Amino acid sequence: MRDRTRLDVDEWWRGVFGVGSELWSAVTVLHPQGQLGDYEGWYVAWRDDGVHVSAPSNADGDDVGSLRTRPATAMGDPDFWRTFADDRGLQVIGPSTHSYLDVDIGTSVDVVALSTGQLADLETRVRPEEWSEGGMADDPPAPAAFGVVADGRTVAGAVLNDWRGVPSDLGVVVASSNRGRGLATTVGRHAASYAVRQHGVARWRAASSNVASMRVARRLGFEPYATQLAVRRGSFGA
Repeated sequence: MRDRTRLDVDEWWRGVFGVGSELWSAVTVLHPQGQLGDYEGWYVAWRDDGVHVSAPSNADGDDVGSLRTRPATAMGDPDFWRTFADDRGLQVIGPSTHSYLDVDIGTSVDVVALSTGQLADLETRVRPEEWSEGGMADDPPAPAAFGVVADGRTVAGAVLNDWRGVPSDLGVVVASSNRGRGLATTVGRHAASYAVRQHGVARWRAASSNVASMRVARRLGFEPYATQLAVRRGSFGA
């Protein structure tokens, strides 16, 4: 990423956790503030030597205090948070990798803007959990939905959901019967190009265990930047 983009991305993360110069260089554990508001769980992100934790408003004071004394190496380990969650009857959502791109990588003549109906057609061709994990659950504003249509059916789609107030957060899904043809890369490239040209940067979030999604992001040039997870009740997205 360019220096200007890196500064903008870091400024967004500072707003999420309400931290300042200690971003990515210290451990902070704070009650919800900034963009997280009344998030009902523990929200965690780490990079380099920095680990930041937003504790829920009803968090046990002993939990908050004990986390503040732990080293960054422990706090940036998903296994630590799995144990933390198990001991409290909670679930870990993630971890996910947040990656960014600020270079226009070009569009594809095979990709078209999708209507609401065409997106709905694609949704019927994947499992609900795939649709949600692919970041397609939101209702993106036109023209921030793109896809490949073959024989009247939508076989792949990419949407740009809201991030920092503009459509720049990518979600990508390919119909089950059309995988293995590079369509995720095709539609992801087109949507990323649009986000960069219109708004300067695109974001790609993927479960760190989702090898296929992470591979597409790297192929498109997205830079892995920070890891994030949540600890909370129920099967909610982080």
